[in-house]
Amino acid sequence: FHDEADEIEPVQIEQLQGKRVLLVDDNELNREILAEVLLDHGLLFEEADNGSKAVAAVKEHEPGYYQFILMDIEMPEMDGYTLCAKIRQDPALKSLYIILHTSLSGVFNLGMVSKAGANDFIPKFNSLELAKAVKKGIILTNAGHSGSDLIIGKETKN
Repeated sequence: FHDEADEIEPVQIEQLQGKRVLLVDDNELNREILAEVLLDHGLLFEEADNGSKAVAAVKEHEPGYYQFILMDIEMPEMDGYTLCAKIRQDPALKSLYIILHTSLSGVFNLGMVSKAGANDFIPKFNSLELAKAVKKGIILTNAGHSGSDLIIGKETKN
């Protein structure tokens, strides 16, 4: 697999600073760990502890307010798959770049990630993978790509 982000020079910290992320996870300790990685890269973030609150948060702001959403899959009230699908179905929100993080693994989950409409899928608590996914998402969205055009497993191959 070859994509545009692989061809771009590494993202400098200045390119990340001030970008806003919605961090969605039901576990406060997980949010703290993820927040540390985001802060280390100069990103601003807001938090939601479930999918329902995340939908409310993205709807209360203008499109583009959040550069992307980083969300857990397993959450009460509305899981990450449902949240992702709900965002993709809403014309005002569908361009958001979405990164799912989870302790779940396997081909089944990758299929679910694609079906839900996510842009990336990373394991929890892997700071290097998180940093790479964040940088890739910012490169692609800064280049004008829509999250709805970059769904994992459905990207256009060059």
